[in-house]
Amino acid sequence: EKHDAWFTEELLKTTQSSTHTLIVSHYPPFVATPDEADDYFNLPPEKRKQLLTAVKAAGVKAWLAGHVHKNIVLDYEGIPVVASATT
Repeated sequence: EKHDAWFTEELLKTTQSSTHTLIVSHYPPFVATPDEADDYFNLPPEKRKQLLTAVKAAGVKAWLAGHVHKNIVLDYEGIPVVASATT
């Protein structure tokens, strides 16, 4: 709950003051499709939906992640979702 509140606050701040906002996280929101099942390599569906809605509304330019130990390049409604094997 504290993390969610912090994230929402920071996202709002960057939306108001930044030209380009990127999300950098350990886990990618999804590894194949936004509606995929919960798995070790992605975010839980309800949290994923909440976060994807928020980043879309905020005009986020890209979501960068790791965790999957392979390179993936996906798209969520025009937002690149990129995970890298190593960083």
